[in-house]
Amino acid sequence: MPYDHHRTPLEARIDLRDTTDADWVRGRISFAKADDRDRVHMPGTATSPAGSARRLTRLPAVFLAIAGLSTLWLIFSEAADFHVYWAAGRDLRLGGWDTVYQISTLTPFKYHPAFAMLMVPWGLLPFLAAKLLWAVVNGLAILDLQQRWRARWEFDVAAIGIGCLGVAHALTWEFLFANVTFLMLWLWTVAATSEHPWRQAICYGVLIALKPFWLILVGPWLLARRWGTFGRVLAVLAALSLLPAVLGPHSLAAGYERWFATFTDPLHAHNYPKNDNQTWYALLFRHREALGGTLRPLWVAGSAAVGLLWLWGWRDAIRRPVAAESWWRLDLTIIPVMLWAAPLSWIHHQILLWPLMALLWQRGRTNPSARAVWVVTFLLTNATAQFVLGRPHAVAAHQWGLPILAFPLLAWWAARSENQCYQPGEGSPQAR
Repeated sequence: MPYDHHRTPLEARIDLRDTTDADWVRGRISFAKADDRDRVHMPGTATSPAGSARRLTRLPAVFLAIAGLSTLWLIFSEAADFHVYWAAGRDLRLGGWDTVYQISTLTPFKYHPAFAMLMVPWGLLPFLAAKLLWAVVNGLAILDLQQRWRARWEFDVAAIGIGCLGVAHALTWEFLFANVTFLMLWLWTVAATSEHPWRQAICYGVLIALKPFWLILVGPWLLARRWGTFGRVLAVLAALSLLPAVLGPHSLAAGYERWFATFTDPLHAHNYPKNDNQTWYALLFRHREALGGTLRPLWVAGSAAVGLLWLWGWRDAIRRPVAAESWWRLDLTIIPVMLWAAPLSWIHHQILLWPLMALLWQRGRTNPSARAVWVVTFLLTNATAQFVLGRPHAVAAHQWGLPILAFPLLAWWAARSENQCYQPGEGSPQAR
């Protein structure tokens, strides 16, 4: 067909291949809204250098400000959690696993042995230099995830910025400890936006190894029939589990022996009742005496109730597969359930709600219920902060778990509003 200057760029590009192949059109053309135009991303279609330069010069100031201020804050923070990571990498190199997992200390390194090995290069640097590099890496991750949300999911700049304000209290905790929460959000974003199966699997596998509460993603994968994802993630987890064997067979056994000891050490039961552990289980644990010590049945029942609330919103996915381009919606909407049901989830983990808060604000322009949920969530998770209420009232609010009331609300709204994305026809989406 000769080129018609009156056709849109989309029409012109679709002519490059047989448009009767509906699967190709649906699966290979993705849209990203930017500068009030529709852009089409196709395999083998390169962007011009001039276009790339224009996009760099038009990088939203909001994205740069959030990433830049976060980097500066992390540089000047105490970075208590990062110091634990850095020390683990240094101690593994100098003294072996016995020095990494020192269960007699108040805040030992309790992560998977593979993470200790990944921190060895950081342990080669002086702490201040390592902290500076950690801050820069986090800043770049924050910048990248915002651009991915905008390009792949059509979140607008204002919604992303206001969504960041929606998790302000969690940010203050993250900047204090400088832990892996920003990087977990980035890894999840890369997995959810990538079209490369093994890139997805590596990101998901690292997330699960870092924090087992990410295993809740198995639920969305089941609904989406992502059988290939299961296999690849298992392969990644197996590889990570064998990583300590690089230091020798004895290292593999010693690493896991010391790591498992951190779970059974009774001295560290203090983690559950701490007020900054804002989960359903933590709330029960703080009031275990009044409950007569009955924790596990109540925890399972409460977790199952919120999980079923989420599943009810996605109930049509049981018989109608979710379209591949909307798998991220399943992942995104289950994050509040994850924060509710996990035995340990600190206040700074509420940063993981950032993309959902951005989506709420964007939906709220036309949906009053979305705006109402945003406001209620903001008040429950931020107005209970110490710098708002003062220490005595903030302690009481967190003692009674007021922030976690937002999680069932978010799970209900998100699953109810984001479930209109099923695969047309009777075939299931191609597993990848």
